[in-house]
Amino acid sequence: MINDIQEYFPIPLRAAKNVLEIGFSNMNMIVHPTTVLLNAGRIESTGGDFRFYTDGVTPSVGKLQELMDKERLQIARAYGLNLLSAIEWIKTAYPVEGESIYELLAKNPVYAGHGSDAPKEIRHRYLTEDIPNLLVPLADFAETANVETPIIDSIITLCSALLDEPFKETGRNLKKLGLDGLEVKDLIRYIEKGY
Repeated sequence: MINDIQEYFPIPLRAAKNVLEIGFSNMNMIVHPTTVLLNAGRIESTGGDFRFYTDGVTPSVGKLQELMDKERLQIARAYGLNLLSAIEWIKTAYPVEGESIYELLAKNPVYAGHGSDAPKEIRHRYLTEDIPNLLVPLADFAETANVETPIIDSIITLCSALLDEPFKETGRNLKKLGLDGLEVKDLIRYIEKGY
């Protein structure tokens, strides 16, 4: 099936081991929340009048994203998954070279020509969707596997405070999914077999 649809997509496709691999591979959770959070003042003072990826991802923002990505990869390994790093993923998805997230996004020709594309306000889907739907479940999967995620947890906490939204409670946590209390092996079995 992959061969049938590959001709319609410009990036290489491959079969995933399970749906968890797909969820853990979503780069939005690495790039969006950190960039919004660390550019909150800029977003508020300019109404988002800057290039989100090209200007918003500075060396320091990129460094935090890479540290966050290391936590994501540790979680994935705890579930038997060997994922691409954010750096590897960006190099696969875009025609760009570089050794850091900052370099890859700053040099990315796809984003360079966008013009002003940053969120106009902090309450934006980059937080209201990516935190509860991507980072909250990721953090819960990490906790189940006893993987420490101080950066991911901090991003969730700070964004929750900024938006007055208790994302750990309102997001897609394992309790809401009916998966709390399961061990890693049981979660993997349920994800792959449905029981």
